[in-house]
Amino acid sequence: MIGMSKNFMKSIVKYLFFVSLVFLFSSCALIQWLNSDSAEVIVEDPVFEKAEALVFASECEKAIPLLQTVLNKNDKNYPLALLYMGRSYDQTAEPEKAILSLQELVKYEIDPMTELKARALLLKNYSKVGADIFVNPEKTKIYDLAMNHEGDSIVILENLKWALEFRCDQFCVAEINFLKEIQLQLVYIIEKDEVSAERAAETLKTKYYFFKHFLSKEYLKPSVRKEMAVALLESYKRLEQSQLAIPSAGAVRTAKLVNDLTLLSKDIESWLYR
Repeated sequence: MIGMSKNFMKSIVKYLFFVSLVFLFSSCALIQWLNSDSAEVIVEDPVFEKAEALVFASECEKAIPLLQTVLNKNDKNYPLALLYMGRSYDQTAEPEKAILSLQELVKYEIDPMTELKARALLLKNYSKVGADIFVNPEKTKIYDLAMNHEGDSIVILENLKWALEFRCDQFCVAEINFLKEIQLQLVYIIEKDEVSAERAAETLKTKYYFFKHFLSKEYLKPSVRKEMAVALLESYKRLEQSQLAIPSAGAVRTAKLVNDLTLLSKDIESWLYR
């Protein structure tokens, strides 16, 4: 009995010694990890996540107060919140506020595709406040960002689409004028990348038909609809002029796009002069 008690006590001592060693080494490892560069603790912000979800659900008016709360914190989500705020103000017809948010964003070191979104939205909202975007420096920056991107052209197209969500509200003519300028970026995609060309062409055609649809909306003043028709025809003419004179596979794709929109342009012209 005494022998058994001694053996039992020895086992207990060994077990406690082993547990102590495990705890010691685990504690050292934990302390070393906490002191390392990889110890960054990521705390998710439910307010930011809700605002982000609202922006992507096109419920921008609801997103704005939540985004303002995030911006007031000035934490790691600040740059992305600025982008979402710019998009939200763009969609709620507040171009001055959109410009302020986006101008603040481009001061930061952000990745090229975030910058592409921001600058395309900036150009669009400059058009809304009456600026001449034909000579605007944002056009050059957008071109450089798109041309210097080494990835798939689909990525460029999807990022440009952020600025291609149109409302056709009181800024309908300004939106068409923006389309006239930004469509050249889609033409570059069509001409340089056969894989992405069809999607880019369909995107552009969809936007033309979107605006044409509003020419029959009688709640819009006749003078406004006339301005829209003139702007659409000017945009189409700019697209025609963008075709390369030198035959190439890319030029053929652009020519097909222009040809596909010929009937639409004739319909608009007929509507304008009837």
